[in-house]
Amino acid sequence: MYKIINESVVQRVVDGLYIPKDSGNKQWLEYLEWLADGNAAEPPPDQTGDTAVAARALRDELLRSSDWTQLSDASESVQLAWVPYRNALRDLTTQPGFPDRIEWPVPPTVTI
Repeated sequence: MYKIINESVVQRVVDGLYIPKDSGNKQWLEYLEWLADGNAAEPPPDQTGDTAVAARALRDELLRSSDWTQLSDASESVQLAWVPYRNALRDLTTQPGFPDRIEWPVPPTVTI
C-alpha cells in the first residue's frame, strides 16, 4: 500500500520509504505497476486546517526520513547528493507562494 505525499513523492506504507516521482527509480516503477493492477494510493494529507502548519509538518517528516544521508557512515557521494534536497526543504517557507503554492523538491536518486 502507498500514500500520496505530494505531486512528486509517494510513501510505501509498509516500511515508510519515500519514493520520488522518477521514471529511473525502481521503487517508482513498482508503484506504477501496483496502480496498474487496480490499486489506489491513500490521498495526500488533509491540509484543510492550517496549511502552513501542515506544510511544515510534512517538511519535517521528509527531513527526518532523510537524516540517514548525513550520518558519518553514509558515503560522501550520498551525503553530497542529498544536501541540496535537504536545504530546499528547509527553505520551503521562503518560497513566494508559501504555504498555498509550494514547489516541493524531489529527493535525489542515489545508489548506495
